[in-house]
Formats: sequence, C-alpha cells, structure tokens
Amino acid sequence: MFSSSNLYLLLLVSAATSTFARALISQAALSDSSQIRIQPAEQHIPPPRTVTGGKHPFDAAIASVGVLFTSLDPNAEDMMHLWLPLGKTVTTSSSPILPLQPSTARITTFIHSRPDLVGPEFLNRIQCELSMYSNRTEGADETERWKVSFSEKDGLVRFADRHGPFWLGGSEVESYHCFS
Repeated sequence: MFSSSNLYLLLLVSAATSTFARALISQAALSDSSQIRIQPAEQHIPPPRTVTGGKHPFDAAIASVGVLFTSLDPNAEDMMHLWLPLGKTVTTSSSPILPLQPSTARITTFIHSRPDLVGPEFLNRIQCELSMYSNRTEGADETERWKVSFSEKDGLVRFADRHGPFWLGGSEVESYHCFS
C-alpha cells in the first residue's frame, strides 16, 4: 500500500494536473480599457474519489490512467477526473460513478509503480476503449457490441459529435478498458 508521503505525492500530482488544465483555458483580452473586465466563473474540477461499496476505486493509484470526463447526464457532475486501472475492464453496472453517456474525455496522466509522472512516450502508447451495445444501425443484432477507443494523442475527444470519429451514437457505455 502507499505510505502517507506517497499518497500525498499522488494527490499533489492530481491537483497539479487540474491546475495545469485550468491554466490552458484561454481568456480573451479586452481592447477598450473603459470596459469592465468580467472574470470567468469560478471553475471547480472535483477531486478523484472512491466508489463506496464498489470493487474499483477511482482515486489516484499505482498503474492507473487519469481521465477527465464530461457527461451528457443532467444528474451527473459537470466534470469528473477519474483514475482507471491500467489493463483491467471496469463495467458501468458494477461502478455507478462511471459516466454512462460521456460527452467528452481526455487522458490527462498515468501513474506507474513509482509515485511520479511518466514521460510523454509512455503516455502516448496508452489507449482507453469504451464498449457499448450497438444501436447505431437499424436491424442490428441487440447483442452486437462495438467499441470506440482514444489516446492521449487524440486530445479532447467529443463523443456527442455526430460527424466525428468518436461518436457513440447515443448508446450507453457498458465498460471502460485502458491498456498500453
């Protein structure tokens, strides 16, 4: 298990990732000094948390991939940063915190056996795959499954974009699986 200093470092890495993401959000500069500058609304990215009573913790842990999600579900949080275990399939039925209909996703980081960040060459090899039951085509067998996968190189992936390569077709996600 983690010592308290390693756990602190993991939480610090998670917080640093969130802070870095906020810093990248561009702000428009106002050219007229007589205008009042309106500050952007305070944005809060909820910290990673553990599913109570479930099998899979989604806090920062060894061999876990950090993924930032937004969801189409009006009852879900606006943004979630979860740590998915590398090499393991996690189902939405056994882990209710996972978004059933994610709107967007982005791989943020990976924690390996040491509590520090990996280099970009390893992060670029990580793929996350979403499995769904197909309802995109009429007459398709109900048990037919299809998958959508993305990597850190894809940047912000938009699952709700009907014309994009990552479109989920309105289907609910059955499982998540990240691997390298």
